[in-house]
Amino acid sequence: MNSFQEESIANNIESFIIEEKVPSEKINNNVFWKLGEFYLKDQKRTATITDVKFISENTLVAAHRAAAKLYLIEYNNNKFTIIDTLLLDTAKESWDPIKRYSNRRFFHPDLITLQGNTIYISEYTNRCCIVDIVKNKLVYKKVVNLGRKVSFHGCYSDGNDIMFGCVKTGNITVYNEKPKTIKTLRTETGIGKRIKTIGKEDNYIILGVDQQSGPSIKNPGAIINTWINLYDNQNEKPILLDSLAIPITQIDGHKFYQGSHFFTMHDGTDKTGYICIIKINNQKLNLIKKIPCNHFPHGIDALNDKLIYSSYATSSIIMHDLQELLKD
Repeated sequence: MNSFQEESIANNIESFIIEEKVPSEKINNNVFWKLGEFYLKDQKRTATITDVKFISENTLVAAHRAAAKLYLIEYNNNKFTIIDTLLLDTAKESWDPIKRYSNRRFFHPDLITLQGNTIYISEYTNRCCIVDIVKNKLVYKKVVNLGRKVSFHGCYSDGNDIMFGCVKTGNITVYNEKPKTIKTLRTETGIGKRIKTIGKEDNYIILGVDQQSGPSIKNPGAIINTWINLYDNQNEKPILLDSLAIPITQIDGHKFYQGSHFFTMHDGTDKTGYICIIKINNQKLNLIKKIPCNHFPHGIDALNDKLIYSSYATSSIIMHDLQELLKD
């Protein structure tokens, strides 16, 4: 049984709302969001700001799923300013005039990971979008198909490898741009469990997985349970060492920073979001803190003295003083 401190989050908060109006039906060839609202028990949310990452101490990149957009954001003097926006229009990837203007013309970003000044993005499909940052501009590069009959949520940059967590098979697909290779790590997570986050610490792989039970997540009453799994991966054959169950909770984001693992979750019983801080000790997962935050938190990152996360419920990014969160 894990013990943890549950406490209110610090007051030193900076937040930035990104508002986008996205139609639910197709109008000409414009972007639209037909999937509507998703539920956890009786709470609902739409797919707004899914992730945010530090490019540098004063520059961020954020993703809006429904709007199919990335934003390059400058942060100075406690103020957020959008300095560039990129609509992820992938029409040129298809030579088929019918598919060219289908719903897949636009890439709807989920989570993002960085490799230098290159952004890799999951979509909850089999596609990965790659965008470069060049002189404070977002430059669309390409979309890569990572396989058939697979969909990905979690993504993580590990050296030259980009790891994608499958939401159907429970395995990890490892993509390398140079040389262009794709391989699979079998985690034995189990069919029906979705890999929502991927992280590493030394030779360990840490996965956040969840599983839906009951009605569809598009209907009231949906219940989702979460597990944090710890694997030994010394020989690229992940062996499960420990698993921490967090019932009736949906996990979405993960960041390992300064010896702590930060996870974003929404609790269907408490009806609030949480930032959970976990540490590894003697090959065991220890839940240290569970801190209330905005509803339906999703992406998360940390740099220097700042922690930042995104919220579906408020279509916003929220920044905190990291040391305040880590205080005993």
